[in-house]
Amino acid sequence: MLVTTLIGSFRAKEENWLSLQNSRSPKPAQPNLLIRTCPMARAVDVYLAKNAVPAPRAQPVLLCANSHMFVECVRSMARVIMSDTICCELIF
Repeated sequence: MLVTTLIGSFRAKEENWLSLQNSRSPKPAQPNLLIRTCPMARAVDVYLAKNAVPAPRAQPVLLCANSHMFVECVRSMARVIMSDTICCELIF
């Protein structure tokens, strides 16, 4: 899991992390949080396999902790969870 406090609008499409500041032409944003998140999940898988721990495959998760961040997901390589989703889950 990678936690970020970025502000703005982004698109997570497959392995691409794009900034939506100019809605006409999304541009690649740096750092690419999807590329940073996926190796962490693989590292967990490798660690569990080396220690013979039976577990389901780890899923990469990007947690957006700032309520001023919006991410549009299109077949993203990591699960993206926005802060408003966390609040709704805690209330209900």
